[in-house]
Amino acid sequence: MQLFIAFLRKNDLYLYYLAFALLLLSFLINLGSHHIFVHTDEPRRALVAMEMIMSGDYITPTLNGEYYYNKPPLYNWIMIAYFKVLGSYSEFTLRLPVVIAIMLYSLTIVYFSKKHLDFRTSLLIGLSFATCGRILFYDSFLGLIDTTFSWVIYTGLMVIYHSYEEKKWYRLFLLSYLLASIAFLMKGLPALAFQGISLLAFFLYRRSFKKLFSLPHVLGGMVFLSVVGIYYYLYFRSNPTPPQELFLNIWTESAKRTGLRFGLWEVIIHLFEFPFETLKDFAPWTLLLLLFLRKGILKEIKKHPFVAFNAFMFLANIIPYWTSPEVYPRYLFVFVPLANTVALYFFSVTPAESWRRRTVEYIFGGILVISAFLPLIFPFSDRLNDFDYLYSKISFLVVSLGLVSMLYWKLPASRLVMLVLGMGVMRMAFAWFILPKRDYQLIPLKGEAIRVAELTHGEELFLYENTPIHDGTSYYISREREEILYRKRAVASGDTSYFIVGDQQLAGLEGYTHYYTFRTTHYDGHLHLIKLAAEKNDENDP
Repeated sequence: MQLFIAFLRKNDLYLYYLAFALLLLSFLINLGSHHIFVHTDEPRRALVAMEMIMSGDYITPTLNGEYYYNKPPLYNWIMIAYFKVLGSYSEFTLRLPVVIAIMLYSLTIVYFSKKHLDFRTSLLIGLSFATCGRILFYDSFLGLIDTTFSWVIYTGLMVIYHSYEEKKWYRLFLLSYLLASIAFLMKGLPALAFQGISLLAFFLYRRSFKKLFSLPHVLGGMVFLSVVGIYYYLYFRSNPTPPQELFLNIWTESAKRTGLRFGLWEVIIHLFEFPFETLKDFAPWTLLLLLFLRKGILKEIKKHPFVAFNAFMFLANIIPYWTSPEVYPRYLFVFVPLANTVALYFFSVTPAESWRRRTVEYIFGGILVISAFLPLIFPFSDRLNDFDYLYSKISFLVVSLGLVSMLYWKLPASRLVMLVLGMGVMRMAFAWFILPKRDYQLIPLKGEAIRVAELTHGEELFLYENTPIHDGTSYYISREREEILYRKRAVASGDTSYFIVGDQQLAGLEGYTHYYTFRTTHYDGHLHLIKLAAEKNDENDP
């Protein structure tokens, strides 16, 4: 053991590379094992992408065949690429882009950080993003836009800084606006907010305000307008949607969670709660804030230009989120590497004997020691004791976490990377024991949706009028039937199609034949598979 420890002291970089590999593996384990009813946005992203493939129209996003205006389609195109390359609409396929984005985002953080900080600190900054609590135990297994969007925005911020330092103005504006246009085509107006706030705040801070009125900036704006304009030109050329309707919807979607929608009291409450919620969501790395409890912290930050830039971009861009009462943690992913760059820089320059650093290290070490014993309770849980190879997995977790805990104390210079390794093992435990049964009460909904697809195979099937349905139910039905589940508001005479109706819609119908009752989520009632009796269609039958 002593030889092993001595080897790691001299070759500790292997621990960092192992951490990246372990995280990728832990993210992939059971990635497709649970249903898509956990979230409302995940099945929506999947359904829009799948309907594009089924319709052959890659310009017009739709949900159940109806226009979908809330988000531009770029992230759907990314999902489509994965669907086609892997030849599957599975849950694993729709979530794989997020796992790849997490790893690429982490490597991008390392790439830019190592230009200014030592290599090990840069690796830790990248790893800390992938192991913050919100990523590790939630967003790494959901097929959502925000990780990829934040990766693009962060890259744009780094382009602004490095191009400014090198006085390459054309690269700064052209490339940052190109990245902003890519982000806009994923999520809409938040991309413009980041670009505008960042440029204005940074150039004012550097006393270079006049550069914002330069030819390079004009050309950068033209790049943005050209990229976004080409898409919307193609969209409006092939669709009758009034431009004001689409853009008003994009504005509403972006502004609906801000203080513009809520009263003053809600904003005040959020101003107080936001810091504490953020500390919780992005733990354990938020504990590094203890290192900031010192005099002259602002002067120390200003001494390091790159660290100061990260701190300044964090403060400049966080205000819209801090003042918006309905902000989800995933909206903050661009801020994680900005904050962690500052925090881990101070960790690297804080003396080992400092009480602040010792306190942080003892807390992290305590987390690892406790985690080594937690798997021992799994056999006593009714929900966790019926897995295959239960005791083999528990033995692996206990031994692995025990070894990591021991090395944490034996290798003081490598403590943070040992914490990362320990969290990677914890994520593996989560993937083995929690993911397959997460929201277990909703698991039957997938089977019920698939049953509807089986009962209607080879027949026409529609959603009746305004029947409420979760996008997850539509996703599974459409996937199994390999065709779009359209809404239909008029039934022609002699129509023998199947229809899905809700309880309220069913109460107003007569003369139908009932085949199956099933459920969806975010709706208190039941859905029903029926065939309607012939009805008079006022539009076609005078």
